[in-house]
Amino acid sequence: MKKRIAAGIIMLISFAGAIFASRALCVHMRRKGELREAQDNLSRIVESEGLGGVTLTIHYASLTMDTPWAWDVEKLIKHSSKVSIEGDELKRHMDVLRELCDANLTPAWKKSYLNARIYYVFEAAGTGKIFDVAMNSGDSNIFANGIEIKGDDVFYAVLRTFLPEDLEAVFKEFKNRLRKRHI
Repeated sequence: MKKRIAAGIIMLISFAGAIFASRALCVHMRRKGELREAQDNLSRIVESEGLGGVTLTIHYASLTMDTPWAWDVEKLIKHSSKVSIEGDELKRHMDVLRELCDANLTPAWKKSYLNARIYYVFEAAGTGKIFDVAMNSGDSNIFANGIEIKGDDVFYAVLRTFLPEDLEAVFKEFKNRLRKRHI
């Protein structure tokens, strides 16, 4: 009798584990599809070179600043500096935009929290937000269109390309600091 109960419990746990794993996989694949759709929307605009009405706005705060609580994107925007890049300037850097559109974005399995220090958004004059990226101060994961993903160098390439040179060194240090934490 004890063997049957033990076998039943093991089967029940296995069944529950399979349901949980399949649910997690479905959520992961849905998020990956949402990211691909957002990249495709940006790609259509980039490939049609219809960047005339597109603006890239980069918001940033001190990367070493301590705050009493983690910042969401709205708090960062309220307390940050910003740089805006218009469509004509974006057209000069089609290669980095194509790289962003073609990146293989992978949703993160392990969740963290957002403590935003860098946020950039591509917006179209008529439709609003096309694609946005939020970067943490203490984790290498990045949030693209609100979905947490594994970090990718393409997001730093956008910053290197469009930020003024005096800020590039600050973000290079930020990137190096994050890599050291995850070695």
